[in-house]
Amino acid sequence: PLIRLRHLLLFSEKENLREFIMLNNFTLPLILASTSPARKKLLERLQIPFTIIPSHADETPLPNETPEQLVRRLAELKARTVAAKHPD
Repeated sequence: PLIRLRHLLLFSEKENLREFIMLNNFTLPLILASTSPARKKLLERLQIPFTIIPSHADETPLPNETPEQLVRRLAELKARTVAAKHPD
């Protein structure tokens, strides 16, 4: 569900991603809605199965949007865009 996906996207970097996924019963494989080489490398290094499905979201910051607001908005936008195309 989107709620779980949103929690995953917003998890603290201090936490162990693999443990976070397992403890929260996320179903694998994961969908990476980004073409970020850094995120791809991270998931590969953690040996977490994933599929890349780019959202092609417009990442232009909104006027007066803080970096934190931008990151949160884009995370949700990308999750919703990909989830709508792949409801399974």
